[in-house]
Amino acid sequence: STYYAEAKYAFVPGVYAAARWNQMWFSRIADGQGGSKKWDYDVERLDAAVGIHFSKGVLAKVYGQWNDVGPIEFDAGLYGIQFCLDF
Repeated sequence: STYYAEAKYAFVPGVYAAARWNQMWFSRIADGQGGSKKWDYDVERLDAAVGIHFSKGVLAKVYGQWNDVGPIEFDAGLYGIQFCLDF
């Protein structure tokens, strides 16, 4: 099972912040020996970004993604700066 929720807020025209939260829960599957095992670790993820539209087709944003994977310690943060130009 999985779900996500997201929101976007415009501070002023052209400047925004956005976030998305999602979770995935994995079922158990037969292990072929009469038992069952977890398909995979459950995952929780948060994505967040702040962006500026300088003009139509020109965008800059800073973003981050943070993950929590099951019972193990797992830091899979992803961070970046992105410049977009439509042409």
